[in-house]
Amino acid sequence: SNNFKTNEAKSMKNMFLLCSSLESINISSFETGKVVDMSNMFWGCRKIKSIIGLSNFVIRKMLSVKIIKPIIPLRTMK
Repeated sequence: SNNFKTNEAKSMKNMFLLCSSLESINISSFETGKVVDMSNMFWGCRKIKSIIGLSNFVIRKMLSVKIIKPIIPLRTMK
């Protein structure tokens, strides 16, 4: 069961900022329809190799989506 509710979130800015030990994450259950800012969401996550569910993100209301650049290249991004 997922107790992490994101359906009313308007910002995910800095959500995983400097999560230096994070290697893999499944965010496929995140509801992002109301989110307008995801800037620096994964900034500083130097060990991350896999982000599952990123392609499911709804970005129609986004003003800032600078979330990928700091962690490329990813080995697995689905």
